[in-house]
Amino acid sequence: MDSNQKGSGRAKVARRFRRIHRLALPGEVFAGDATRWMEQELAGREILDWWRSLLSERLTGASPQPLSFYLHVPFCRSRCRYCQFDSLVPADEGALETFVGDMEEEARCFLEALGPVSTTTVAVGGGTPSLLTEAHWERLTRALFEGLVHRPAGAYFSVEMNPDTTTAGKVAILAAAGANRLSLGVQSLSEDALRKSGRSYQDLAGLERAVRDVRTAPSLHLNLDLLAPLAGETFGSFREGVEGVLALDPDAVTLYRYQSVIRGGQRLEPGLFAFEAASRELIEAGEAAGYGFRLETRTATILMRRAPEWADSRYEHHPDTPASVMAFGPFGESHVYGHGLYRTVFRDDGGMAHRGTRVSREWECRSYAARLVARMQPIDRVDFERRFGRDPGDLFRDEFGFLEEVGRMELGKETIRPLFRDAAEAGLYAGLMFDDETIEHLARLQASREHGRLNTDDGRR
Repeated sequence: MDSNQKGSGRAKVARRFRRIHRLALPGEVFAGDATRWMEQELAGREILDWWRSLLSERLTGASPQPLSFYLHVPFCRSRCRYCQFDSLVPADEGALETFVGDMEEEARCFLEALGPVSTTTVAVGGGTPSLLTEAHWERLTRALFEGLVHRPAGAYFSVEMNPDTTTAGKVAILAAAGANRLSLGVQSLSEDALRKSGRSYQDLAGLERAVRDVRTAPSLHLNLDLLAPLAGETFGSFREGVEGVLALDPDAVTLYRYQSVIRGGQRLEPGLFAFEAASRELIEAGEAAGYGFRLETRTATILMRRAPEWADSRYEHHPDTPASVMAFGPFGESHVYGHGLYRTVFRDDGGMAHRGTRVSREWECRSYAARLVARMQPIDRVDFERRFGRDPGDLFRDEFGFLEEVGRMELGKETIRPLFRDAAEAGLYAGLMFDDETIEHLARLQASREHGRLNTDDGRR
């Protein structure tokens, strides 16, 4: 490439950057949360066509093999003040019945169109999946896991539950369906922290009962979730909580980093100690109690007595790995690799719809690079070319050249290293990995949001 072409290409990138800067798009759009920006309602047959093509490609090795199934149960008894997940309080018991019926119908349609689908992992989250009754779970497991969704024996199959709505009956149904991991959302044992978080209904006696219920199914790997630092939690009460949780002898404990959110115009501030201090306390107490397997990520610390056979698939950070996700349920986000992205939402009439967009293999490649840049992670050139068949230095020659000129990237022969000041700056520059057409599409969506033409709350039942 001569100097004139190089200068022209980098000038084009500079113009793209100015466009992104003016749009003030949140970095999450480039870091892997693009489905929340999809406004086009999709026909069911189009989605099924995407899946049909993807499944055919998997048989020939022309598409990445990982395919996860995810069921999102969107309902909670109340809204925890710290929660960042998509959930709502059902208007009445009829909402739960309607949801189960909708899932049965969707499973029937997918099974008729695609046949049984082989997945690598299964997860059920929410919301609060355990809010559903035993009868509901009998129907859902029959529709989903005896018909549509198949997975290899021993593969990861996890269900999230709340201690207050866990029963031995629900545990038995899920274990019989193949679940091998059950996670109870404890969050804290501090009465003050639970009260300030909107979880006054939770107590130690209820947690102990839920643990006993889970232990009636010996095949289940029991995880207990903690969240820190929560409002109302002191380091002393957190330490006591860790001791209390470990005394229940779970197979694993996961500590998540609390990130403050705004509810009703008010921000629930974190407790007065650092997540890093909480993590060190958990690690020290856990090692003393015999928890020898440890994994630390940006947002969590996980301790286990032993690593189960599915540990690698569970703790691989799936957004950083080319893969597909088949998601059922309102707020579920599906990724049909190389074909499309879509998000299930509630319509105003209470029914469900799918909003999304078609994507290409080129888009997948650019999206993967954008996620690494947004997270300030180095790009391994050999690994990138193995995944996509293209050297990132060639594909993003102008973009990386521009970033190198402004001191935000170091281009090595083996590794490309981001040099951003902080996550906000990284999220902004990550947009450069996308082409002008994608940026213009996001600009139109931004304009729609500003004029109120896009329902960003996805409707409420």
